[in-house]
Amino acid sequence: MKTNIIKIDRHIPIPVNTRGIGMCKYNFMGSMEDGDSFEINNSHQDFTPMGVRSYAYQYKRHNKNSNFRFAVRVTSGDSRKPRAVRVWRVQ
Repeated sequence: MKTNIIKIDRHIPIPVNTRGIGMCKYNFMGSMEDGDSFEINNSHQDFTPMGVRSYAYQYKRHNKNSNFRFAVRVTSGDSRKPRAVRVWRVQ
């Protein structure tokens, strides 16, 4: 009968946690003031209407102590496949 042996290593550094790194491209939303807005359409290579809409809705859920709220409206296309969205900071 063969037994599996696990080798224990010592002094291996822990890699930096990269969870949520994909959301960092939207950090500029944290600097918005009440009433500020921006529009994202399909001409942006790094940003998509669906991506920014998803991030805006997730922001409040993950930052419960934050006073930030965002309103997102489709400005072109339909709600299932928007071609452009505008995002406002509303609080």
